[in-house]
Amino acid sequence: MNNTDNLVNEIIKLGYEVGQTVYKDQNQIDRNEFNYRYWRHPKENYKLKDTPFYLSSENDFIHFTTLDTLYSILNTGFIRLYNLNNMDDKLEMEYAIKELNFKGTAEKAKEELYCLSMCSFAKIFAEKTKEHLLWKLHGRDGYGVIIRLKIENNLKWYFYHLTEVYYGIDKFSSVKKFNTEIDNQILDEKICCFIKHPIYEFESEIRLVFDNINPVTVTDSNKNKVYPITYPAKLHKPAKTYYFQIPILNCHMNQNDDMYLAPNMQRVDYEIPKIRITEIILGYRYTDKDLQNIKNKIAPKYSDINFKITDLKDLY
Repeated sequence: MNNTDNLVNEIIKLGYEVGQTVYKDQNQIDRNEFNYRYWRHPKENYKLKDTPFYLSSENDFIHFTTLDTLYSILNTGFIRLYNLNNMDDKLEMEYAIKELNFKGTAEKAKEELYCLSMCSFAKIFAEKTKEHLLWKLHGRDGYGVIIRLKIENNLKWYFYHLTEVYYGIDKFSSVKKFNTEIDNQILDEKICCFIKHPIYEFESEIRLVFDNINPVTVTDSNKNKVYPITYPAKLHKPAKTYYFQIPILNCHMNQNDDMYLAPNMQRVDYEIPKIRITEIILGYRYTDKDLQNIKNKIAPKYSDINFKITDLKDLY
């Protein structure tokens, strides 16, 4: 087995599969001597099982946001995934593209990959220092809230992925070597949205990603687009910032409702993520009276959601 074959085996372990192979003529086909081969990261989430980009070991996540955004989520019944143009990290995707020697750029991917940033509940709340730091950075210094949630499916997703974020490129040396040494084979760069600069390692981020690159677009009889539908985030400063919406199970109690099936032209019942909110955790700046008022405002409609103030309140 030559060096190229070894590299191919390594990238297959990362989930890559052949997306397109170009031959000059039948003789090249017979000898399998292609001019060009393109490797894609799959759209189907189940194909990533047993790779680093499939999360099945836990299902208890937290998402930092504001109280106003929480009210908006519960009033509308949808949670938003923003494209990567909206991320705080100015090197989003660009760090991994550069370090792994990808030949493409981050521009299209940042516009067409949508993300809900979360953390593992167990990892963050097991370490008070880390929890406190994240409240400071992403929880409005204790004036924000945490949405604690579960995702109740993942095998039938198409275009959606749930994975932990990797900090640094140590696990992906085969990708760098492949991109550096192989000229007529190209890897797509989607995995770069799962890799960040090591300086962010303290965040222990987990991402739910919607892949809108080269989507299967569905239209109605009048040729109006019905899926996927994205919306411009007009109040956000970065250019070309858009969001995509996913319904919250608490607001749509029938889990088998058609809204949890992604329309497609292949007549396959691909699902979208089923997200359930289990708990609302208020920051350490809130009082017991605040907690009661917020609970009174929300709880009558959402009796299945628990409410509390973070234990860090004892330090303030």
